[in-house]
Amino acid sequence: MKNCPVCKTTALSKVLLESNLPAFACPQCEGEWISADDYWAWLENQEKTIPEQLGDEQPLAVSDNQQATICPDCRCLMLKYRVGHELSFYLDQCSRCQGLWFDKNEWASLKQRGLHAEVHKVFSAPWQVKIRETERQKKVDQVYLQTIGSADYAEAQRVKQWIEQHPQKDVLLSFLNNA
Repeated sequence: MKNCPVCKTTALSKVLLESNLPAFACPQCEGEWISADDYWAWLENQEKTIPEQLGDEQPLAVSDNQQATICPDCRCLMLKYRVGHELSFYLDQCSRCQGLWFDKNEWASLKQRGLHAEVHKVFSAPWQVKIRETERQKKVDQVYLQTIGSADYAEAQRVKQWIEQHPQKDVLLSFLNNA
């Protein structure tokens, strides 16, 4: 019997997370474990979905475990990966068997956004680079906003967009660089 990687001593129970997606759930912390093989088998039978299909539903409260976790299958360290896409939690993946741990409501939050069939991409380098770039851009935007104020920042954004779409973009940028 597998024990919960968060609660340590609580036995995981077999559940069906989705149709044809077996998993193990912790009755105490409500986390869910999916083997990599089961996830890939389930994914192969899914229709392609469009990510970011957030409807009128309120975002779910997630209990993101911050401690290091050990895989309930092979007992190796699980690594944490930032999800992004306006979701602030991390997913845990076993460094050896690639099994997946979802803290309470993480799977449901991914499903709510249409990202549950994209979980495998979260662990990829391009996904993680994009998250860091998005966060960096938000910080840069925040600095400009605080420095020049909201009205001037909005006007600068308008001008930037106009320049980006202008057929003589290079000439305009050259003009501004020589001003």
